[in-house]
Amino acid sequence: MASSRQPLAASTARKQAMLAARAPLVRPLHEAEWSIAFPLLQSLWPHLERASFLGRLREQARRGYLLAGAITPVPTGNRLCGVIGMREVHTLARGGLLQIDDLVVAEDLRRRGVGRALIRYAELEARAAGLQSLLLEAPPTAVPFCRKLGWELTSSPTMLFHLAGAGRAGSECITK
Repeated sequence: MASSRQPLAASTARKQAMLAARAPLVRPLHEAEWSIAFPLLQSLWPHLERASFLGRLREQARRGYLLAGAITPVPTGNRLCGVIGMREVHTLARGGLLQIDDLVVAEDLRRRGVGRALIRYAELEARAAGLQSLLLEAPPTAVPFCRKLGWELTSSPTMLFHLAGAGRAGSECITK
């Protein structure tokens, strides 16, 4: 009697394709999970040090920062494949907005919908909080991705002034 089962390799390949096709689950990361986000965030911010990472996140969370993760199933369990860090900001110029401070996707999973899922999650958070917009400072390489999602490129440069004794003193102008 002939078996209708596919060979194991074909079954495994199909399972991996099905897992890869699923949109990642995006949810807030609990404090106990923050340490697994370190490698992703360090790829975005190379100056981060593991020793001070959790303390810095705790301080940001105390001030309203939310770190959410995109979790995707893999054959061996789940994988944190991207993170987004955001906080609510209210300004006279723009009103209430959600400031996205950190957005990074694992390099091997880019162009697979992870970044889109993270941005959509931020949009839902902003709507739920009654905010009018989202703000993201992005490198020039991210502009096409953001535009594809309906974001506008603003013309105003970002200005930064380093306080004496807090790293580099002086000012710099970062333009897009």
